[in-house]
Amino acid sequence: MKKLAMSLLLLVTAQPVIYCGHGDGAAVAAGLGGLMVGSMLGSAASDSRRHSRVEEKVDRVQREKDQEKVSQLQREVDKKEIENKLEQQRLMDQQRLLNLQQERDRSNTMLYILLGVIILLFLIVIGLGIFVVNARRKHD
Repeated sequence: MKKLAMSLLLLVTAQPVIYCGHGDGAAVAAGLGGLMVGSMLGSAASDSRRHSRVEEKVDRVQREKDQEKVSQLQREVDKKEIENKLEQQRLMDQQRLLNLQQERDRSNTMLYILLGVIILLFLIVIGLGIFVVNARRKHD
């Protein structure tokens, strides 16, 4: 690129000298016009390159922002998944505790029924003993 620019610059500077020998002023004007057109084309090309670099930077920044948004959304989704799993685990733990409490209540109820039956049988045995003792006294 530098070689091309240097050769164009040398041709533009050498052209007026070559044509000035023929005595016409048109060659100088053409050389200066060519220089102006060449400089306009060069500045337009550099602006377009600069513009394309700016577009590339804008695209890169936009991609980075999009990637950041995606990663932020992914973190939010992961966080919600973890919260849902924790909520499900908490519900399962509550269900287990409820089941354990119901089992405990059933076993306590069975224990009370068994104790009631034992006390009832004990009272029946005592009542029979008293009945037998009274029956023997009447017989004797």
